[in-house]
Amino acid sequence: MNRSGNLASRPRTARAIDAGWVVVLLVISLWVFHRLGAFDLWSTVARADGTTVRIVKTFGGVDHPFHATRADLLRHALLDGELLRWISAHQGGYPVEFYPLGAPAFETGIWALFLGTLPMMAAHKIAIIVIFLLPAAGFLLLAQLDKLPLGVGVLALAFHLSARGWWWSGGYMELVDWGLVSSFLAMVAVLLFLPIAWRAIRARSARWGAAAAIVASFAVYTNVRSFLPLGAVAVGTLVCLAWESDRRLAIRGKATIAVVIVTIAGLVTAPLLIAILRFQDLYYFVVYQKYGSFGDYWHASISAVSGPIFVLAIAGLISVFALKQLAVGRLVAFTLAAHVLMTILLSDLTPGPHIEQLEAVRLMPFQRALAIYLAALGVYAILTIAARLAKRYRIAIVNLGMLATAIAALLLYVVLDSTPIHASDRGMYPVLMTGESYFLDQQEAVELADARAEPGTAILVLGSMLSWHDQFWSFQWSDRPFFFNDWLWYWQTDHFGQYDPETEHAYPDPASTLDNGYLQAHGIGAVVVSQQMLQAALASPLLQPILQGSAYSVFLVENPTPIITADGAETTSIEVDNQRYAAVVSAPATTFEIRRNWFPRWTATVDGKQTTISKDDQGYMVVTSETPGTRIEIVYGIDGWDWLGRLLLVLGVGSAAVAILQPRRVERLLRLDSSSPPA
Repeated sequence: MNRSGNLASRPRTARAIDAGWVVVLLVISLWVFHRLGAFDLWSTVARADGTTVRIVKTFGGVDHPFHATRADLLRHALLDGELLRWISAHQGGYPVEFYPLGAPAFETGIWALFLGTLPMMAAHKIAIIVIFLLPAAGFLLLAQLDKLPLGVGVLALAFHLSARGWWWSGGYMELVDWGLVSSFLAMVAVLLFLPIAWRAIRARSARWGAAAAIVASFAVYTNVRSFLPLGAVAVGTLVCLAWESDRRLAIRGKATIAVVIVTIAGLVTAPLLIAILRFQDLYYFVVYQKYGSFGDYWHASISAVSGPIFVLAIAGLISVFALKQLAVGRLVAFTLAAHVLMTILLSDLTPGPHIEQLEAVRLMPFQRALAIYLAALGVYAILTIAARLAKRYRIAIVNLGMLATAIAALLLYVVLDSTPIHASDRGMYPVLMTGESYFLDQQEAVELADARAEPGTAILVLGSMLSWHDQFWSFQWSDRPFFFNDWLWYWQTDHFGQYDPETEHAYPDPASTLDNGYLQAHGIGAVVVSQQMLQAALASPLLQPILQGSAYSVFLVENPTPIITADGAETTSIEVDNQRYAAVVSAPATTFEIRRNWFPRWTATVDGKQTTISKDDQGYMVVTSETPGTRIEIVYGIDGWDWLGRLLLVLGVGSAAVAILQPRRVERLLRLDSSSPPA
């Protein structure tokens, strides 16, 4: 074949190879969906009377109940035509800005894709599997920008699926086993931001710049901690541009696009950022995990990806500087270096100022993703060198070699039972699932407590059967406020109960809640207990048993205190909504107690007249009125700063839409079309 024929055949060959890799990607994805149970969403459970019922079989360990139920709360709020701004159901309530709704919004989107035919617990399972596969999009974009075979991205995905990591390092254990959805999904968004922002800046593209800003905004709305890896991306990009520069660098055009990305992202995230800046002194987070030494950080970096993949990542780090064509590979390397340096500086490993409430270990997911991509580049570089030495079948050696490596990784880490890979590194192992009979017992117990408890009171749930946060499934079966003996984390330290807010977010002795002071302080009307807590509940003279189930039992509180009370009067009616509380009392009163968490946005009226709210020793609200009244209303308000944030959000979304739909016009306006050609 003549020379021109060879040149013409190469693009066709590359397209055919990439098409083959797309098929491989689809096969791997379908296998992951099958292995993780996407097609196994229901269990049939027998009742005591012999009847059967289908219940959802979803991921049930650690944080899964919390995230699935947050998505369900968001879904209900949107269907009611309101934005979810306050999570009233959880331990006295909290503002959504402290735990933003990016992950619940993603899960609600998955629910909407199924047209509401699945309950949120099932949609949560599908969403987790999709999120687990999403890093492939970032890996493929990075490979495409370097004009590499898509097999590099597929191989990186295989490494990601194979190595489980630790509970905070961004792998299977963190997402699928422990259910830390927000951290993982934010990592995916930052990973996507890296190639999209690079393409926008290199090509001086307004459209890609707007896309990068939207992705960065989603990362921040998912986990505010995303600012830190986004900063590492900015540093890595800057260093890489300087490294790759020549006389055609076109500084002005690239800087303009960078400003566009930052500006649009800042506008879109304004409601969240303004709120956090205003109220950051009210937020408290227990730091559970930290690096005790540089050795700890080193070992955590290895365990995040496993030893073999870590070695390949080092090979990839070397190869991006040995192979000139891997410009985006060098971007990954510089970003990784910036991220590692940032982690060290922000941890307790170095002297100087630190972010007090930051767990530096939670920065590992993005480091892991970058290391995994470098490991795939390491395999590609080794195969490329081997192909050059072989002189024949170069394309086949590289692509078949990557396919063989991907298959070997999945076999050794996942499929085969006995391999040299240590059990602590093996991914996609079986995890805790719902769908057992005790979940039906829990649902029926919560629904009974909801039906029988006095209006305007909360439900206390003690104990779990599967994992220690099963209690959070309760949100899906009742609209009442809930309290739990183990409530993940908390945002303030005044909560009434026998625990140390400096070290934990749980009562060491759950039975301590079965005390008149606790039940009155939180307005508890019913108590749902698991089998472990049954005897303590039966022994309490304050509780009246109404159901003793095989897994969960229900008790009513004798003479319960409603959530809203007034001095010298009885509460005759009460309304408890997510962002509004109202009550009518039997006689005019000047002082009202609302057993829900105080926050500056709450406003109060007594008989329609604005009045003041103060915070009591339990972190709850006390309303005092100059003139006695019988009707009190508490509303989670919107002030000028909130409206400013929303206005900026609309401006940011509008700017992004114009840049995406009319990129040439925007580029002419920014004078990008007059810059020198892209470097």
